[in-house]
Amino acid sequence: MSTRIIVPGGELQIGGCTVYIMNVVKKVNVFNQPRFLVSCIAECYGKRSKQFLLDVGSNDELLRMLKYEISLFKLLIIGGSYEVYRAA
Repeated sequence: MSTRIIVPGGELQIGGCTVYIMNVVKKVNVFNQPRFLVSCIAECYGKRSKQFLLDVGSNDELLRMLKYEISLFKLLIIGGSYEVYRAA
């Protein structure tokens, strides 16, 4: 498993949505394993999420968690939770 991580300032297309990577902070957990705090903003269907943090150890884990977050974001938007998010 690779421990490389995407650099900040990046833009990803996941599931038809755009994810902006704002900041990446490297840290070490109690087991002395490298971890990364990645702050992101997602944009789908003309709605933009608030900034959120993901704690990941690799690019694979980051992409897996982003797919999960995008799925939840889409469900909230389709379900009519427009007051939670602002228009892009």
